[in-house]
Order: sequence, then structure tokens, then C-alpha cells
Amino acid sequence: MGIWSLPNEAKKATELKNILNNPLPRIEAEEKLYEIIGDDQLFLKFNEYHQLDDVRNCVIERLCYLIQNRDNFIYDWEPEAVSICKELCLKNCNKRCA
Repeated sequence: MGIWSLPNEAKKATELKNILNNPLPRIEAEEKLYEIIGDDQLFLKFNEYHQLDDVRNCVIERLCYLIQNRDNFIYDWEPEAVSICKELCLKNCNKRCA
């Protein structure tokens, strides 16, 4: 299991924000997110949903975990990307992103 892509650049974080503005059916999620937030754990979690279920909450929960633990990854995070991702987390879930 692994992570091959993170929204650690402002462009990718903005793309993620735009994707999450609308319902995201499971059937479309992997294709839309693969290059933005490529994460085996997230994609395996999608299997718990029906094809037309909205998986945005699942994505946000994983994003909150990733942003809270961003110092544990080899990827550098652009400050603007961190701000965008924190905003998504704070707006969409009850978790605080440190």
C-alpha cells in the first residue's frame, strides 16, 4: 500500500477543491483523484461504497489525516496548498488540521 500523489502543490489543491465542490460518485472518484490524491488506503475505502454514492466525506477524512501528518512524507508542501487543504478540512469535517 502506498501514496503516489498528494495535493501538496497549489494547483493540485485547487483542483481537489474544485472537484469536492460537487458530489463525487465513487464510480468517478479514482479517475478524477488519481493524480491529485493517489492513496491506496483511500481507494480501498471507496470499495465500501456503492457506485453512485458520494465519497466526498471519505476524501475529506483522508485529506485531514494527510495534512495533519504532512511532515511524515518526503513530499514538500507549498504553503498555499497547505492553506487550501486546511480550509477544506475545517469547512467539511469536525477535525482540526494542525
